[in-house]
Amino acid sequence: MADAARIVQALKATLEAGQQKEAEAYLDEARSTPGFVPGLLSLVMSAELDGPTRQAGAIYLKNTVNRFWRPSGDESDCDNNSTPVFSLSEPDRVHLRATIIEAMLQAPEAILSQLRVCLSAMLQDFPARWGADLPDQLCRAVATENLSLLPGALTAAYTFAKSFQYAKSDQRGPVDETMSRLLPLLLQRLAQADADGPTAFSALVQKLVLKIFYAYTSNYLPPILETNHQLVLLWSEAITRIVRAPVPDECQQGVDPEDRPELCWWKAKKWSMHCLQAWFEKFGPNDDLSKRDASFGDWYVKAVPGTVLQVVFEWLDRYSRGEYLSPKMLYHMLSYLETAVPYAHTWRYIKPHMQEVIARVCFPIMCHSESDAELWESDPVEYVKSKFDVFEEFSSPAVSAQNLIHTASQKRREVLDKCMQFCVEIINRDTTTARELDGALHIVGVVADLLAKKRLYRREIERFLRDKVFPQTRSPHGFLRARSCWLFQRFSEAKLSSEALRQIAELIRMSLVEDKELPVRMEAAMALQDVINDQDEFAEIAKPYVPALLQALLETMRQTGNDELNSVLQKVFLEYREDIGPLAQSIVQQLSDTFIQLLKSTGHNGPDGGGGGGNESGAAGTDEDDEDSAVLAMGILTTLETIASVLEEDSQLMSQLEPIMIGLVRYILSDGIVEYYEEAISLAHSLICERVSDAMWTVLPLLYQCFERDGPDYFSDMMNPLYCYVTVDPDAFLADPSRIDIVLRMCCSVLECGKADEETEYNAAKLLEVMLLHFPGRIDALVPRILQAAVGRVLGDRAPETSELRAMCLLVGVAALLHWPEATLQLLCQQPGLFDRFLAQWISDVDCFLSLHDRKLCVLGFCTLLTCPPDRMPACFAAALPSLLPQFLALFHGLKAAYQLKSRLENEAEDDDDGDGDAEASGEDDNSAVSGDGLNASNGGGKQRGGRRSNGKADADDENKELDSDEDDIDPEQEEYVARLKKLDKVAGGGENGDDEGDDDDDDEEYEDEDLVNPMYETKLDEDDCELDEYAVFKSTLESLAASQSQVYAQLLGAANEQQRSQLQEVLHMAELRVNARQSKKIGQSGGYTFSQTAVPIAFNFGVGGGGGGSAQTFQGFSSGAPRQ
Repeated sequence: MADAARIVQALKATLEAGQQKEAEAYLDEARSTPGFVPGLLSLVMSAELDGPTRQAGAIYLKNTVNRFWRPSGDESDCDNNSTPVFSLSEPDRVHLRATIIEAMLQAPEAILSQLRVCLSAMLQDFPARWGADLPDQLCRAVATENLSLLPGALTAAYTFAKSFQYAKSDQRGPVDETMSRLLPLLLQRLAQADADGPTAFSALVQKLVLKIFYAYTSNYLPPILETNHQLVLLWSEAITRIVRAPVPDECQQGVDPEDRPELCWWKAKKWSMHCLQAWFEKFGPNDDLSKRDASFGDWYVKAVPGTVLQVVFEWLDRYSRGEYLSPKMLYHMLSYLETAVPYAHTWRYIKPHMQEVIARVCFPIMCHSESDAELWESDPVEYVKSKFDVFEEFSSPAVSAQNLIHTASQKRREVLDKCMQFCVEIINRDTTTARELDGALHIVGVVADLLAKKRLYRREIERFLRDKVFPQTRSPHGFLRARSCWLFQRFSEAKLSSEALRQIAELIRMSLVEDKELPVRMEAAMALQDVINDQDEFAEIAKPYVPALLQALLETMRQTGNDELNSVLQKVFLEYREDIGPLAQSIVQQLSDTFIQLLKSTGHNGPDGGGGGGNESGAAGTDEDDEDSAVLAMGILTTLETIASVLEEDSQLMSQLEPIMIGLVRYILSDGIVEYYEEAISLAHSLICERVSDAMWTVLPLLYQCFERDGPDYFSDMMNPLYCYVTVDPDAFLADPSRIDIVLRMCCSVLECGKADEETEYNAAKLLEVMLLHFPGRIDALVPRILQAAVGRVLGDRAPETSELRAMCLLVGVAALLHWPEATLQLLCQQPGLFDRFLAQWISDVDCFLSLHDRKLCVLGFCTLLTCPPDRMPACFAAALPSLLPQFLALFHGLKAAYQLKSRLENEAEDDDDGDGDAEASGEDDNSAVSGDGLNASNGGGKQRGGRRSNGKADADDENKELDSDEDDIDPEQEEYVARLKKLDKVAGGGENGDDEGDDDDDDEEYEDEDLVNPMYETKLDEDDCELDEYAVFKSTLESLAASQSQVYAQLLGAANEQQRSQLQEVLHMAELRVNARQSKKIGQSGGYTFSQTAVPIAFNFGVGGGGGGSAQTFQGFSSGAPRQ
């Protein structure tokens, strides 16, 4: 390797700002020296070096291994120009494989974290290059008697398990073999840690072992555990003991509650509940997707959760009496209860405690807390962010409490009624505090959807809102005003009178426009969206408030930076599209200004060249703030796109809005702000769907500049606007050669550069096909270049990996052949053997042309070749004639199914337009365990009935079906769903012979994708009034051959068997029907129709000299040297 002293000097220099660049350049050059990486690892592990230098070396080692450890032969061994790039040598890799585990055992914590990343990158070679060495090393490390080495050993084992956490089942064999050796050793470590008592080291060992167990088993039930129930019980008992064990006094006293969750004891407990919850959710009876033996779930639910639930209730009882429980533990415990509710066996443990859990655990959690109040006052923006954080769903005790209450109320009898009795008592109690009232209203809102399905409660909802919720919109407590707006959301689907909706509209307006508290305005905005969505009358009722509401929404968006408000704005624009015109320009300008300010706050220059300056206070924003700003900025662009789509038919208004929107698009593309490319390009597309203004034509060169600067990565995003540039105003597109050149250069570059993925290449080929089919006779000079790119891609050295790209490139050649037959054939025949290969690939891939468009084009392409004069017909095509009829029949068979699907989809669309209102569900639950006035029962005024509902009726919605205590809630569709997945998996694994060719149902299933009949990028060939009907063209071609090229005709049809002749007769019959239908349509459009009896031929002359009837459609083929218009 390079001089060790010089490397150490360079590592030290990387820590100095003035020397960093030069030092890194030296290290980058030195790393190509054989032995550099092993030598660097030795330096990192040397105790003689100071800590910062070792840390710098570890980071450089991590970056080098992570970047340059590639499987041999990986395409990434070459750069974009196919030039080999640096990759670690095999001798260096061998050395690292032999020493990395030992290094991790000895490494201090700061360096261990870097080596863990190295091992993760190296494991992409497992098992091929490791053999038995890695399992042996890991087992020896975990079994070490030197406890100081144990953290490194367990970290290495965790890295191994984590690296294969999401591996496919068929790739898990070597992993299972390794882990089957490790699991007993890990279980012994848990037992030893338990025996050592509650020390910090034993808690660390427990945490690391549990992380390994979770990574290995959370998404996959290993065979060693599925088949060994005793081992499952041993692990479950060991994990449950960790949950049950008391926490040392030093964790409960003298430590700030905010710091306690970071203590190793609480982390160990968190991971223990995480494992138990994951197992219950993943491997219980309701999830058969991860198990080979469905009976495992039935055994598990009876063998394990009972003991865990007892421990959970012990902790919840202590928590309810004031003892500390970490938030993550509380979250997992409540989630565990929720998972257990549907099963009869576990419900028996929960039922006696359910009401106490709701009242003493869930209710306090769901009240407005002291920490909520502090955050509300000190940082309302952060408060809003915390309440609308989607990740809270995976960690917040309040969320898990909500889920538990909802699931129990939905699944188990009496829970909802008792829960409502509890809430009503609090709501009506004179001594109830504001926070307690918030908690009770919170619970009512959580089960709002269930209340709306029960007649007793449903008929009281409006009165409840009027008497208990409406007054809270004027409460002196901001959190109660916010809660009332939240309840408007929760009850948005309830049946409400016009008067109630008018009151809600006024209260939402008051809360959104006049309230000074930001969280209240945020909840009011979300309520506005939901009530508009769910109440038909509301939009008209709220119409007078729209101007004020829009301004308030924009101001709230500016203050909160919350992306949720974009969806509200979009909903308002969609609902009031006809009334919003006068406000549109002001709103779009404000959105534009907000977007610019957001970019400046994250360090981008504005359109005026002004530098970004952080937030308004001048303080540097955090990475989290920048991320939130970026999300909001993306949402603003999406909102502008919605506005453009809604108002696109109002050309006068759009002429005012377009310059503002174009300014943003130009700003993003010109400055190369890649994080907003997708949204900016989508916005540009929305501005040219109907017309392309002069200003929008100036955006096309900007797209090309981005393409040149950033490569093909964003070409797929650009596909939609590029398609519109080509097709929306074709004359303007062709009038400027530079526009044609831009699109051609981009498409050809994508196909030829070798840097793009095949989906991107498919899009490029599709756009070339669109141009060929859209401009017959108008882009003659481009045909050679297009063929070079497309045919070269399919037949060149880089054979496409996917059949989709291969078929698309072939279709480009077919499209050229259709409209420029002689020129295309001449070009393809210039290179010896090229057309032979093209034709062979085309015929071979007939079954890969799946869509209606593709099959239609194939038929027309083959027909074009059939019209080729005998003296110019390629020999390879003449030789292929006897095998061509089966290809035609296969194409027409697919076309028949495609047209049937298209007709069905069109009929369904017409039915949807006509409307088929949903009938109100019957069979409602008319009884309840709470009598009196349901939601509005007075304190003590209700009397509980005993037992079950007397009428035995099911609820209207199956989701609200309540279970008896001895019933399990097993999804009735689960078995069918799993069976379908297994069937699909079986078919997928069946290889080439997996399909049943004799099953007619396969043909129907093939055409269940709407894209197959309604292409995303329509061409002239797909238009309803297209003159080229493939059936008619095929029929006329056969008639022409029979009359003038008897030899070709005989070769094509002479070998047909009886089945093929029958199928051909059906095709010709269909051709006659389609011709007659087209003629009838034309006559009808011209204003009249004369009925005449048309004889449909029932036979066709398969002889050499027989001619057919009159030509069904004029088809030029090779009849003219000029391209077909």
